[in-house]
Amino acid sequence: MLESDTLEASSGEAQAVVFMLHGRGAERTDLVPLAEALALARVRYCFPDAPFAVEDYGSGSQWYAFGPNHAAGVSESAELLKALVARERQAWPKLPYALLGFSQGAVIALGAGLLFDPPPAAIVALSGYLFEPEALWAKRPRELAPPAVLIVHGSQDPIIPVRAGQAAAAALAGKGFPVQYHEFAMGHQINRAEIELVRNFLQHTLGLRAGKIQ
Repeated sequence: MLESDTLEASSGEAQAVVFMLHGRGAERTDLVPLAEALALARVRYCFPDAPFAVEDYGSGSQWYAFGPNHAAGVSESAELLKALVARERQAWPKLPYALLGFSQGAVIALGAGLLFDPPPAAIVALSGYLFEPEALWAKRPRELAPPAVLIVHGSQDPIIPVRAGQAAAAALAGKGFPVQYHEFAMGHQINRAEIELVRNFLQHTLGLRAGKIQ
């Protein structure tokens, strides 16, 4: 089971839950500032640690290792995330939920979330890519409702080229997913304009009632 921390809704009862998936070499607290910047007062956040150590980093973890075990790592992380989502949702089974990931976390948010049943209301993929889409389509039950997807990428990203984000958006659109794609003139990072975009997207797709943003 993935280890995780939670950030409870800052005002009243939670109306939705968002799982925040960090990038390679980071840890579960890495996206806490992003959650705080989103300032969605009625959202409960869950921050899991990726399951695998990163040998070339002094600390942090990763969702998969590059190389011959790439696909196996993606698959194992997806299953672990599925178990975490199922466990966390036992307390609030009727609340909508979303997956938000940065870099490797975005890869897992897409690769796992598109297969979850019940599906997330939304998936936010920041500076990531869609791993082996044909294999993903083969696994995905046709009766699953498609989640809304937001893909954001930096046009100057030196880590994951912008064409990877463009290809992910095109592949999802080709399969009929309601996908939004945005580029910003930035590198492998998250900027203020992106935060505003994500906030508005989550507020809409999670059905957060007016007046619940602080």
